[in-house]
Amino acid sequence: MRERTIMPKPTREAFRAALTPASVRVLQVIYMAIASGVGLFAVVVVALFWLQTGEVEPTETQVSLVRFLTLAHVLTAAAVYLFAGPVIYRKVLEKEAPDAGAQGGEEVLKRIRTAEIVRLALFEGVAMLGLFTCLMGAIFGVFRQAPVYWLNLLSSFVLLGFVGRNFPTADRLEAVFRTYIEGRPGG
Repeated sequence: MRERTIMPKPTREAFRAALTPASVRVLQVIYMAIASGVGLFAVVVVALFWLQTGEVEPTETQVSLVRFLTLAHVLTAAAVYLFAGPVIYRKVLEKEAPDAGAQGGEEVLKRIRTAEIVRLALFEGVAMLGLFTCLMGAIFGVFRQAPVYWLNLLSSFVLLGFVGRNFPTADRLEAVFRTYIEGRPGG
């Protein structure tokens, strides 16, 4: 039977050394870019709705498409928010740690960055599906008949709220390190 070697975890000092202002700024730019893209798409969808002239009468097929996209959006949102987002985030972060040397801090920072980007991309995908559904509703005139489909915008607000609440700072990234790498919830 082969013995498994347990590598020591990177130290908080090694992580702090890797956590430079430039490395934090990279993640901040990614967060802002994704939030801006979703925000701009939402503005375009709302503008298309308000600038639409004349009465557009949707066909039953168009209403059915918006209804189907709404159902797909709700199911996708539930899967991502309740399961995929948290599970994938934790799996990436709790992967076996590299050695505790100076490179250990760099490797952990890369893992944290990857986990943050993957989770953010999942949330963005849900928001974009909701916005696409809204775009179809606005173009087809479905919103004039059934304004309830505007609820598809909620996932965009979830993403923007998530970005605001989890915007990367050195302290927040260090808290992630303490929780997932050191195993000390709340740090």
